[in-house]
Amino acid sequence: MRKILGVGASALLLASGLVASSAAPALAADGLPHGIGVFRPSEADFCLDTNRNGSSEHNFHFGRSEDLPIAGSWYNVLKENTAGLYRPSTATFYLNYDSDDGTAEETFSFGRTGDRPVAGDWNNDHLDDVGVFRPSTGQFLLDTNNDGTANVTRSFGQAGDLPVAGRWTYAADISGIGVFRPSEGRWYLDADLDGVSDYRPSFGTSGDLPVAGDWDGDGRDEIGVFRPSTATFYLDRHLSGGSHDYPAVRYGAAGDRPIAGIWH
Repeated sequence: MRKILGVGASALLLASGLVASSAAPALAADGLPHGIGVFRPSEADFCLDTNRNGSSEHNFHFGRSEDLPIAGSWYNVLKENTAGLYRPSTATFYLNYDSDDGTAEETFSFGRTGDRPVAGDWNNDHLDDVGVFRPSTGQFLLDTNNDGTANVTRSFGQAGDLPVAGRWTYAADISGIGVFRPSEGRWYLDADLDGVSDYRPSFGTSGDLPVAGDWDGDGRDEIGVFRPSTATFYLDRHLSGGSHDYPAVRYGAAGDRPIAGIWH
């Protein structure tokens, strides 16, 4: 049974060794803007930048080098996000509630080798659940209550795409799905899980890794990319594509895998 709490714990350890940016973005004071972060496979560490200013507020050890990171509100209805991992070799999810002890409070099998993880609120219960994108079939399989069973299956995307999830419209009750297609530098976003693209912005280039979050705290998620070659985040505010709307943030290192969330 899933544990639901009103207040989440915060990670307390400071990170070091990341490259800082010279400019911090203006964040909405009345919303819950997302910060950025990276999972560093070489050390199996999460490093989280709450304010997107290029400095780490939280750092903790969790997982293995093979793992793929996700973040979500697994138990906390007040929306603080904590870390999760998907281990492709065993098709297992590991969800951490506290982001300060490196312990998985939830562990369950879902998907299969070769799948890539996503996380979102698929059923409007204000908690995030997991899913996988299967490149071999171009399908999303979504688990609405983290019990290891696919409750929603959608054909969307193709081999070579990289999956994302987010609330792409202001009125959305649930998270939508999406893919970033590196070969085109284009995103395909499905806002209501009907398998049809509602937005197709061009943003990023081959070699970039996708990330999605509510950058301005307005209740809608937007897109961004992490460019490993320069360890830089570029964020788009309006789902319009083109050039980035915020100052680029140099954060992380080559080989890191990006995430976004509300870090406290």
